[in-house]
Amino acid sequence: MKQATHDALSKFLDSRLSAEATNDVWDVIARCRKIRQEGGKDDPELTLRTSELLRLLEEDLMPDEYDRAKGLILDDYSQAQDRAAIRAVKAMDEHRRAIEDVRPLLGEGILACDDAAGIYRAGLERLGIDAASAPLDAARAMYRQMGSRLKSGYVPAYDKAASDELAQRFGVAGPRLKA
Repeated sequence: MKQATHDALSKFLDSRLSAEATNDVWDVIARCRKIRQEGGKDDPELTLRTSELLRLLEEDLMPDEYDRAKGLILDDYSQAQDRAAIRAVKAMDEHRRAIEDVRPLLGEGILACDDAAGIYRAGLERLGIDAASAPLDAARAMYRQMGSRLKSGYVPAYDKAASDELAQRFGVAGPRLKA
């Protein structure tokens, strides 16, 4: 982390961090500065620590404050590395959120999934819904919808006769629920 970035971030975060997060955040910032000085801005460890810093800030700051802090931090990267870092951070955030969402249903078996979409698909599979080809956004939306319904005691109904009638009349397959 460059000195200018460190100074701007210090000024911005000074009164915004909670007491619980302050030490952790400043420890990670210090590690980022050290890695940048020793290994340069292209050091893979810097990307990992930056992701860790962004995760800590996201948990502690309001969304608009987090966006501002993230902008300050990512301004420290080159353009190509900036895009790669943003994609990596986004993928890690999606993966972490998917684990949090689906862990109550899958337990530790969730660790076998490589990406967020796979985690949501595994949750849907456990619920008896075939979502093997669903992209991340669709799988997440379906899982969250089913998860909220299941919490309220909803059990999905499946009428095979109606599904077959739909397929015959309109040439459209009905829902693909497993028996």
